[in-house]
Amino acid sequence: MTAFLTTEAEIIAASEGAKELVSLKWLLSELLSDFARKTLVLYINNASTIKLTKDPKYHKRLKHNEVRNFCVWERYFNGDIGIEHADRRTQLADLLTNPIEHVRFEVLCHEFGITYGKQ
Repeated sequence: MTAFLTTEAEIIAASEGAKELVSLKWLLSELLSDFARKTLVLYINNASTIKLTKDPKYHKRLKHNEVRNFCVWERYFNGDIGIEHADRRTQLADLLTNPIEHVRFEVLCHEFGITYGKQ
């Protein structure tokens, strides 16, 4: 699947994440009886995607977006998942995906439990 806009790519990723989250909730509900009442949270780091997900008035702006990418909206409005903004400072994946400053590199390595250099 090819996304033409950053927001569209984020919606696709959020929809896939929502599907995984619902599947994991079902599995954990089978293992832990009180887990079914919990609302799991999907963290998204793109403000536009969060606005599009939480407010239906923006949906008409993405007419070209395929129906299969609306899963995140459907799951949010059904109450299956919650959506919150992922703070940039807590993005551990930045260590593997983005160029970062040395200090940030050291902090993320520590968060991952990675040690290097002089001990």
